[in-house]
Amino acid sequence: MGDDSNHKSLNFLFVELLENILRLAENPGECGTYITEQIRELIGVRVVALMQCVQSSACATYEPVSLCPRRTRDGGFAANLQRLALLSSAAQGPQVWLPEESPPEVRDLLPPHADGESLIFPLDAGGERVGVLMLLGVMGHAGLDTIYASLERLSGVLALVLRNSLLYRDLERKVMERTETLRWRARVAAALADLFPPVVCTTATFNDVAAIAVEKAKELTGSSHGYIGMLDEAGRLVTNLTSDMMAGGGDLTFPPDAAGRFPGLWGHSLNTLLPFYSNAPSRHPAALGVPAGHIPVTRFLSVPVLFGNALVAQIALANPPHDYTDRDLEAVCRISEFLALAIQRLRSEEEIRRLNVDLEQRVRDRTAQLEASNRELESFCYSVSHDLRAPLRHIEGFSAILMDEHCETAGEEALGCLRRIRGATVKMERLIDALLNLSRLSREPLHRVPLDLSQLARKVAGELATSVPGRRVTFRIADDVRAVADPVLTEVVMTNLLGNAWKYTEKKKETVIEFGARPVDGGMVYFVRDNGAGFDMRYVGKLFGAFQRLHSSEEFEGIGIGLATVQRIIHRHGGLVWAEGVPGEGACFSFTLDGTGAPPFGGGEP
Repeated sequence: MGDDSNHKSLNFLFVELLENILRLAENPGECGTYITEQIRELIGVRVVALMQCVQSSACATYEPVSLCPRRTRDGGFAANLQRLALLSSAAQGPQVWLPEESPPEVRDLLPPHADGESLIFPLDAGGERVGVLMLLGVMGHAGLDTIYASLERLSGVLALVLRNSLLYRDLERKVMERTETLRWRARVAAALADLFPPVVCTTATFNDVAAIAVEKAKELTGSSHGYIGMLDEAGRLVTNLTSDMMAGGGDLTFPPDAAGRFPGLWGHSLNTLLPFYSNAPSRHPAALGVPAGHIPVTRFLSVPVLFGNALVAQIALANPPHDYTDRDLEAVCRISEFLALAIQRLRSEEEIRRLNVDLEQRVRDRTAQLEASNRELESFCYSVSHDLRAPLRHIEGFSAILMDEHCETAGEEALGCLRRIRGATVKMERLIDALLNLSRLSREPLHRVPLDLSQLARKVAGELATSVPGRRVTFRIADDVRAVADPVLTEVVMTNLLGNAWKYTEKKKETVIEFGARPVDGGMVYFVRDNGAGFDMRYVGKLFGAFQRLHSSEEFEGIGIGLATVQRIIHRHGGLVWAEGVPGEGACFSFTLDGTGAPPFGGGEP
């Protein structure tokens, strides 16, 4: 075949490579075989070798992509080709080696009977050496320069093919690594998903959780053996060793030494609070050997289980068929986090049980105290009702006799004293009745039912208006104000609050008394407002105390028990009551019946 035909054929190869460069990247060996065979046939070369540069952390090496003839792969010649490629790696461009001019280290590596020239074409792409094309023993050609130029052109495309091949292989490697990482993470996630139910289950014990946790840790790491130990209240590690780990098996307790440190390899992570593994445990600085009857330990992994900074347990594994890796350690650390949550849950539940027992005992004690107090209160009420009333009746009776029998003979001063004595006994009777009513309100059970407070307010307002027909009072009662409360006690509240407003507005020519409600914080705040005497907010704290008054009895009659009664009833409903006022302008009393709403600062609610 002529030189021109060879040149055209090489150009054809060049075009074909360009058209198929991406496809050929998937199989550079097939591409290389075709190229080397075509070059050998077209030009006439004893050996054509396409070598690919493989970079490693240590150095670059060359691997054959294609050798023609194929038998050159046999024996030691393939190694010679690798050394030739390394010798050419320093060259920046094509080289021509003549047999008689080649250095001995090159001549010794050339194939036998390679009498002709050897052409070396470095293959560079992207500024990196990706391979070398070697034509060893080119048979004589008159137009070798033309073929040389064609081959140089072809080598540029071959470099792209090899570079794409390297990129493709690197991409495949990364995809495989990523896929393997995802598979691993999926396995870890599946193990944690299996561990989650017993972690949160309130009926699962520590042994239930530990049994699943150690099995999942062994599965993920391939470990033959493993245990989980928990620190008891004395700081000792309590472990459960199975019979295949140590003769007899069962629970073993390992106390720390006087300095609070645990001995041996198993105690290393407990002392440092750091996870670790050793694939040569006998050479580890902390190793002290194994107890008698214990299995030999060829590989060891230990993770301290921490809740916050507190050591609570340990996961220990041993003897997988392969070395432990950082990935194994990471997986067991994830399991340790779940185990820490389970231990915290168990301890919290135990604390709750202890507190419940204590609370139940305190409730029983408090109930007994309340029952005793109620009995004392009932006894006191009986005493007040009978023992105090009897002397009052005697005083009232004798003073009445004295007035009837000596009204004509007694002087005015004596009659005045008798009138004051009778008035004091009446007031004392009213005080006793008020105290008894207040005591009764604290003991009677609540019966909550739906109530129409608007209707109840109108009823009380009507009774007040009837009591003093001539007063000009305007009642403004909102419609459809409702609540769920005790009907009897709520009527007492409305009677006291509306009666309080009626009393403290009696000196006003035009009296306005309002009742209504407003939504606050998801509940209702009820209020009674008037334009009466009002009060100074500095003394608001005295309003709800029994027998506490901000006005004298000469100004406004009363004994000072009404607002204390209101507060007692509101508190029994779980609500709040407070007041706001301005002297001479009026007052507003607000209350809730279910704990919602909030009084303003200084509103009088303790």
